[in-house]
Amino acid sequence: MVKYVLALGALAALSACGDPVPEDAVNEPMVVPPRIETAPSPAVTPTPAALVPGGIDTALRRDRGFEGELGCAFRRGNEVLLVGAANDATRENAEALIVLNGVPQIVRMDGGGGYNALSGTPSFAGADGLEVDIDVISEASDVVSDPGLTGPAPLTARMNLTRAGQSLSVEGVYECGPQPDA
Repeated sequence: MVKYVLALGALAALSACGDPVPEDAVNEPMVVPPRIETAPSPAVTPTPAALVPGGIDTALRRDRGFEGELGCAFRRGNEVLLVGAANDATRENAEALIVLNGVPQIVRMDGGGGYNALSGTPSFAGADGLEVDIDVISEASDVVSDPGLTGPAPLTARMNLTRAGQSLSVEGVYECGPQPDA
């Protein structure tokens, strides 16, 4: 019985706290505020990662099959940034390995020519619209070539990377000839 008295007391206390509802308001229609239409927000397109070339070490080169036969390497200082390979002088089978944003990628040479074209001024295309161009500037007389490469003197060159409206140019040296076994 004490429980019922306490419950009734609690209900009475709660009802005393609220504003009384007028009797004529009980039958009034409920007013709903108008819905405000908003323009849809434009789709957010993720910004592509910046073009950050990375080094190619001997293990990666071996794992991806870029050792031996004929090929070319683009270097910035002592760091190899691109390794190209073609096992024939004229067939259309040249491709290159590059590391961008920490991810190794294979790019295929545009056009034909195999090693002959690879050792000139090649252009490559890869996934997500990636384009890699090697522009030979001049012979590099003061650059020491990798002892494993035998072939023409190293060439001063520029590697141009473009993707999704971004571009980056890297100055370095382009060396071609038989590649060392990694």
